Amino acid sequence: MMNDSEQQDWTCPFKQTTLAAVPVDGSALLDIPNVSRSIQRNLPRSNSLDKLYYHSSKKNDTLKSLFPPSGYDDTDSDEDDNDNDQQVQLLRFFTVGSKHITHHREIWKCSMSTTTPNGTHPDTTHASKKPPVFDHDIRISNDHGTIHAVATKGSLIVVGTSHYTIQSYTIEQAAETLFNTTEAVPGQPQESITDAIRCISFSAHANDVIWAGTDHGSLLAIETQSNKVISKRADMHASAITHILQHRNRELWTLDDSGCLTIWPTSPPHGINLAEAVPQQFEVTKNPKTAVLSATRSNTLWLSSGTSIDKFDRSTLVPVISLPTELGELTRLFTLPFHHRLLFAAHVDGLITAWDEATLEQTQCISVAACMDKLTAVEPVGDFYVWAGFRNGIMAVYDTRKEQLEARMADYCDFDELKTMICSWNMDAIKPEALTDADAEKVHEWLNGMPDPDIMMVGIQEIVDLNSKKLTASDRKIETIEEADELLTHRYMLWHDYLISVVDTNFGKNAYRIIKTDQMVGLFSCIFVKTSLEARIRHCDSNVVKTGFRLMNKSLHGNKGGIATRLVIDDTSICFVNCHLAAGQSNVLTRNVDIEGILHSARFPLVPASTALDAFKPDSDGTNILDHDTCFLSGDLNYRIGMKRDQVLALLAAESHNKFEAWETLQQEDQLKKQLALNPMFRLFGFKEPPILFDPTYKYDRGTDVYDGSEKKRIPAWCDRILHRGPASMSNIYYRRHEVKASDHRPISAGFTIHAKTVCQDRLDQVKSRLLLDWQHALEELVQSNKIHHVTRYDLCDENEARHRLEKVDWDVSQVVVDLYRDKGNCLN
Repeated sequence: MMNDSEQQDWTCPFKQTTLAAVPVDGSALLDIPNVSRSIQRNLPRSNSLDKLYYHSSKKNDTLKSLFPPSGYDDTDSDEDDNDNDQQVQLLRFFTVGSKHITHHREIWKCSMSTTTPNGTHPDTTHASKKPPVFDHDIRISNDHGTIHAVATKGSLIVVGTSHYTIQSYTIEQAAETLFNTTEAVPGQPQESITDAIRCISFSAHANDVIWAGTDHGSLLAIETQSNKVISKRADMHASAITHILQHRNRELWTLDDSGCLTIWPTSPPHGINLAEAVPQQFEVTKNPKTAVLSATRSNTLWLSSGTSIDKFDRSTLVPVISLPTELGELTRLFTLPFHHRLLFAAHVDGLITAWDEATLEQTQCISVAACMDKLTAVEPVGDFYVWAGFRNGIMAVYDTRKEQLEARMADYCDFDELKTMICSWNMDAIKPEALTDADAEKVHEWLNGMPDPDIMMVGIQEIVDLNSKKLTASDRKIETIEEADELLTHRYMLWHDYLISVVDTNFGKNAYRIIKTDQMVGLFSCIFVKTSLEARIRHCDSNVVKTGFRLMNKSLHGNKGGIATRLVIDDTSICFVNCHLAAGQSNVLTRNVDIEGILHSARFPLVPASTALDAFKPDSDGTNILDHDTCFLSGDLNYRIGMKRDQVLALLAAESHNKFEAWETLQQEDQLKKQLALNPMFRLFGFKEPPILFDPTYKYDRGTDVYDGSEKKRIPAWCDRILHRGPASMSNIYYRRHEVKASDHRPISAGFTIHAKTVCQDRLDQVKSRLLLDWQHALEELVQSNKIHHVTRYDLCDENEARHRLEKVDWDVSQVVVDLYRDKGNCLN
């Protein structure tokens, strides 16, 4: 379980994470079906994605702008399919690290956030893979009707049902129901079986007393030890009691559907005597869906009927004021002790807003939308965690703190600056010997974009003609993909040797060495490193993932996909992904599926545990692409510009002083930019791209500066991209295109500065020891602070007196409360 000493300023977005599993002895008492154990980590993964169903809707303009409706079309046609309100089936196939075609089948529902670009999203780069579930199934039976109310205290779970039944369970041991009561108060009639338990709350004074509100407006006190309803009051609420809240240990606030707020005075040790109590009543918001007492302001209740946030303050002349919100229907209001001055509001569309309780101003808006389905439940857990549940069964767990060990990395790591250059080109099957002198000079420039790089990754797409009806060698037909790959080796070797000669010319012979190459039909990746760095590099591995397949000569060829290559330098891991995604102006969703398949399916070999601990993300083993400290993803991603061709050409033809404005206008309709900004389900969500300050790289007539003059007249687009994901210390040096005219694409390159860390084990052990001491001290302070807070909520003393009294009795809270009522109880009358 995560260390509670971790801190995070609320000015940073939530960090998405999960909790470690808690071992429990004994057989299962509660049984949670596997489907409800789905945990949203980082971004959702599926085992395979060759069948995907996408539902378009005319009512959702944002959705349609992100995913233009289309069928699967692996051509470069720019014709949009009809905008029909129908289900569109897309077929994609994936194979992993092998020339053998394997088919996986699973239905995956793609989704997106409907938020505006101004909203922020949780940081998913540190997501843990540990599921927050027990190592055995847990289930609560609903034999006594539908469960309407649930309350927890420690390991105790209490549920109320539609059949006027309250049951209690413990998750620490395998046992039957602790109590199950439907008994009436002596001398009062038995409730009808139609009266449902609507809300439950534990007593602040007695651990064996539970308060419950019913559908008919009755308030019950149940003693768990005797299994009896010991007190009941039915004359204060005329409609269903929906909320029971504890106010500062002195009062019980009950709220019903009609907006009637009843405040009951309490006192230890038994709390309320319902028969003799004289409560106060106030009229507040009707039909409250959610309510929470202020954590910092006495007499203050926050509540909402769904469309606004209402504040009730008993101490003011105008007790109820409304804060209108334009962010959609609210599903839950809550507070977090760690952010004690803030009120949080969860909205069904996946937003969580933060409001300053003092100024009543909205301070932040974060999107936790994990899917297109609505946000159905939000629960604060402990001081730091927020659990979110969605209608499709996905649960997300967010941590609002910062990892302390990571924050102190500079104390136990040494860093070495590395210059890394990424080069990408869809070369349209050009051979090295076919390059003109001018193009050869530009290729040298392409591979010399930054001085003295430490690492160079060269990624090539369409090294052969993917649209050819056949791939032949000696006029022999190719029947299998294995034969195709063998016959393509010659083309790979031509470019392998040519790249070496260019690098030798640019930087000097033997200054760099190729440490890894890999290829698949159409794709070729080559990693150069400085010869002086070679000894520091280990675990250099690669893996290929094939996505789209084309039937050629009665056999299937993987004409799209990606090559993932990783290496570990010192104690830092770097992963390079060279991609070629589905073509077609309107196939945004298909490209998203290709990305999903590549990032999910690529697998690297396991490394020793000691290496994994230092070199990869927390709770990861380095087998996945996103396990690595730094990731680069580049290639012909094929995302297009959602504008008419004439509009694009007119903007690009503007005078040079208007170029920046033209680029900005075009990028507002760039499909990839929209996915990165608006779609948190997009697997590249969290990746960044340097500013694009050059013209679109596709599609040119070969040998010219003229955009596509063929019959199809394709719309110019930035199909060729370089994205990155890494620590904040990573910086971009440049990002540009190069004027090689041999292909219908212009090559691109980018330079980055990253920092390779070396972990000093002795210093790390010292930091861990200090953190452990800090945690023990923080835990002691936290316990004492909570005890002081609990005592002051009786309104009989301030914090200083509470601390003084607790210190005198060795922090015995029960003794202090008894002493306070003995000494000062009369002051409350």
